[in-house]
Amino acid sequence: MATVITSETRTAFRQQGFVVIPGVLSGEQIAAGREIVTALLEQRPFADDHVGPYFLWPRFAAEGHPLLDFYRETGIGELAAQLLRSDLDVEDPIFASRAPARRPGTSC
Repeated sequence: MATVITSETRTAFRQQGFVVIPGVLSGEQIAAGREIVTALLEQRPFADDHVGPYFLWPRFAAEGHPLLDFYRETGIGELAAQLLRSDLDVEDPIFASRAPARRPGTSC
C-alpha cells in the first residue's frame, strides 16, 4: 500500500471521525477480503428463521486468523497510523465485526 495521508485528510478525519480514501485496496485485495468474509459466514450461517442484522465477532488467536492476516498484508494498520497523532500507536486488532447482513429480497 503506497497511500500517503495528506494533512487535509488528517484534518477531515479529526473533525468527522472518518474519511473515505479511494484506491487504498486494489480490486484483487477487495475480492480476497470478500472471499475471507464469505468463508467465515459459511462456517457460521444465520438460522433460516433469522430476520434482521447478523453479527459475527471472531476473536483472533495468537496463531492468527484470516481477517487478521488480511489486515496485516494490506497495510491497513500503517495507513490508520498516519491518521493519528504521532504519540499514538495502532495495535493489531483482537477481534473483528462483520457488518450486518440482509437476506436476499429484503430492504434491511
